[in-house]
Amino acid sequence: MSDVHPPEPTPEVSQLSATALARVWRVFTAPAAVFREIAARPTWLWPLVVMVVLSVVGQLIVAPRVDLDATIRQSMEQSGRQLTDDQMDQAITIAKKVAKVTMFVSPLFVPVLYLLIAGLYFLLLKLVGSEAEFGRVFSGTMHATIPADIVKSVLLTVVAWQKESFAATDLETMLKSNVAAWLPEGAPQATIALGGVLDIFNVWKWILLVLALEIIGRVERKKAVGLVAAVWGVWALALMALRALR
Repeated sequence: MSDVHPPEPTPEVSQLSATALARVWRVFTAPAAVFREIAARPTWLWPLVVMVVLSVVGQLIVAPRVDLDATIRQSMEQSGRQLTDDQMDQAITIAKKVAKVTMFVSPLFVPVLYLLIAGLYFLLLKLVGSEAEFGRVFSGTMHATIPADIVKSVLLTVVAWQKESFAATDLETMLKSNVAAWLPEGAPQATIALGGVLDIFNVWKWILLVLALEIIGRVERKKAVGLVAAVWGVWALALMALRALR
């Protein structure tokens, strides 16, 4: 019996894979061109692979350096609660178990997060009359957010790697890229939450999301701006409300 060899990939499939990988890097330098290509032929696998790999690497470096004791104490101080030594020990034990699970599970949330973002913008585009298909919106919104996510993930991992330990809450302001990182100690929690949203990396995302929705969704720029502003405005208000209740 002759050996059976799997069929070699066709030139078209190979070219599409190469194009999809190139889009991950070209969206940094030529986002409008990438979004026009996505409007004609969406791709999504390579961006997910890149972000999942970065998530795994980040977890392996960052998670072991998180000081759970300091994290819990900071959280209790912010909420005004006091724990006995036994309660603190129990809370730390539970936190360690949760951290172990989170380390392995969090990379799985990467595609779920991008699907949720795409689904939200897809519904909003439909509300303003766009005929864009979900696959194109998914690919477009993911490519719009990955440049900032890649740079932020790499920088955060590098900075965290140089530290022996830190509280989990310190991750929010470790890069000094948002307003919250420059607020004085003791600032209101709602203000800190808003400052965390006003981040250089988020601004980068907003600009690319507007461009992606405009090109792929085929809507006016002012509508694209309105959709992005509405989503992030609601998100900021939700974070402020949650922080104020703590």
